[in-house]
Amino acid sequence: MMLGGLAADIELGRLITMRAAWKLANGDFARKEVSMAKNHVADTLHRAVDTALQLNGARGYSKDTPLEWIYRYARQARLVDGASEVHKMVLSEFIEMKA
Repeated sequence: MMLGGLAADIELGRLITMRAAWKLANGDFARKEVSMAKNHVADTLHRAVDTALQLNGARGYSKDTPLEWIYRYARQARLVDGASEVHKMVLSEFIEMKA
């Protein structure tokens, strides 16, 4: 059940990213879409890696597997281009503007 939910979230991340790319390619600033994509994809990556670690048990933390490196990378992905909280604030501003 965890893997099915993650698969859906990964596909959703692709769609949000493609929408942001389309808007950027058509001259739109796409700040809202970029923030949505960054926040969703980074969180999904972190949850996917966490699930993989759980499925692999203690072996997942060993430097003998790529999961240890991927876990460190996933944590950094949440900070690159601004922390997730910053992007959530940007999204909140867009919601407030529409209200």
